[in-house]
Amino acid sequence: MLAGAGFTDIETKMIRLPLCAWGQDARQQRIGQENKDNIRRLLSSFAIFPFTRRLGMPIEAVNNLINGAAVDAANAALKPYFPL
Repeated sequence: MLAGAGFTDIETKMIRLPLCAWGQDARQQRIGQENKDNIRRLLSSFAIFPFTRRLGMPIEAVNNLINGAAVDAANAALKPYFPL
């Protein structure tokens, strides 16, 4: 897209945004720790509509699914991250 617009020196870099405190340095660990609450809210906001309205799941089942995903996202051993 940028090359099509005439740019020539294009570089890309993927940044891993930690979902919990697993980062390799203190800054990344702090970012991950602060992200835990954001991820919990994000999982809930992304999941409720499609699972309840589209798939017809009961809200209790969706909440159980969200809770399981939040536990996994908070597991530093899994090193979960969002690629940016």
